[in-house]
Amino acid sequence: MHHSVHGLDRVGEAARHCEGLAQRLTSRPDVRGAMVLSTCNRVEIYLDTENTANPGNVALVVVNALFPADTVGSDECPVNSRAQVLVDKGALTHMFEVASGLDSMVVGEREISGQLRRAHVVATRERTTSTDLARAVEASLHASRNVARLTGLAGTGRSVVAVALTMVQDVWQVDPGAVRALIIGTGSYAGATVAQLRGRQIEDIACYSSSGRAERFAQGHDVTPIAADQLVDALAKADLVISCRGLGAPVLNAQLVGQAMAKRQRAQTILDMALTGDVAQDTREVPNVRVVSLQDVQEQIPSAATTHLQKAHALVAQAVNDTFTEIEARRMDPVVVALREHIWHILDEEIARLPHREQMTREDAASALHHFASRLAHVPSVNARLAAARGSDYEYVRALHAVMGIDLAEAAVEADVKPRKMASYCPLADLREETA
Repeated sequence: MHHSVHGLDRVGEAARHCEGLAQRLTSRPDVRGAMVLSTCNRVEIYLDTENTANPGNVALVVVNALFPADTVGSDECPVNSRAQVLVDKGALTHMFEVASGLDSMVVGEREISGQLRRAHVVATRERTTSTDLARAVEASLHASRNVARLTGLAGTGRSVVAVALTMVQDVWQVDPGAVRALIIGTGSYAGATVAQLRGRQIEDIACYSSSGRAERFAQGHDVTPIAADQLVDALAKADLVISCRGLGAPVLNAQLVGQAMAKRQRAQTILDMALTGDVAQDTREVPNVRVVSLQDVQEQIPSAATTHLQKAHALVAQAVNDTFTEIEARRMDPVVVALREHIWHILDEEIARLPHREQMTREDAASALHHFASRLAHVPSVNARLAAARGSDYEYVRALHAVMGIDLAEAAVEADVKPRKMASYCPLADLREETA
């Protein structure tokens, strides 16, 4: 779900139902890994599913979990009315574009890559990730670093809170050292907000958390913690309030802000940067209070340079192709392991046949190696003759070349192996039954 497609209200509604979703999804037999990414303008569920999984069915389960009050899947409420569903390379491309800031409200912003990384840390801690999902996330973060290094997007792309602060620069630009700021929330976005404020020389920063995390956050970011019974006084002192809590229910309303403003003689600006809205709508009616929401910020975001975007998309496309190829190749890992185990099993049996004495002669070693080689060549040799008898010699030669890497061109000419009508069965799979 993305703000530009489904709107911030829908994104906020989905964000309220993300808790525990990854665990519920990975309990399904057709889902190997799941990761939830929820930010100020998107909710995305990344899944690694079994090859036998039906993407439409899995998507329906996800969307119903995010919108339990809707009848998703009916004619009146199709899945695509609530979410965009991407599979295979399309899903991988989207992840890379998200990591690189190409799908952000502010194109080129770098905060999203950190949010993606933290989302995967959570998935790892909750044991809902998978090998392929981890590989995709790591590759996408590597691609995002390349985009930042090799294009100009990192220099022009600003975070959402940076754009918001620019919109209200009349509050802090004249004398930032005299500005008092109050941050509501202690998550990763609150940490980024502290950095943005200090980047503008605003140092008088306090923080409040309704969940009691203000003390710990304050220690880690060198700001002033605000207790619950101090919130009204802190609001009264703050010139700039930035709320990025996003827990689904407003923390500021007209009554609370009105009490604070009764103690204050100057105007106040509130930036509501929470996805689900931390500031009740009636707060806008309080005299001398200006509220700036995410929707307001979205309208002020500038466009990125076309040349930077083109280069970034090219870098992402190449990285996606490389990663998709690697993931597809890795699907054969179990086959490779089985092949190696088969060879090692034969080797162990040959070692057990060796003479039980401390020293071996050259002839003993040569005999053992010849016997080992003969056993490896036995089944392919038998199957070669069976393939010829079945009229699938050409397919078999091609398969043997692919598997063993042997140049069989001259041998094929000598054996009069020529292309015929392709067999209607896989010679390797079919012959296995007869040689078992």
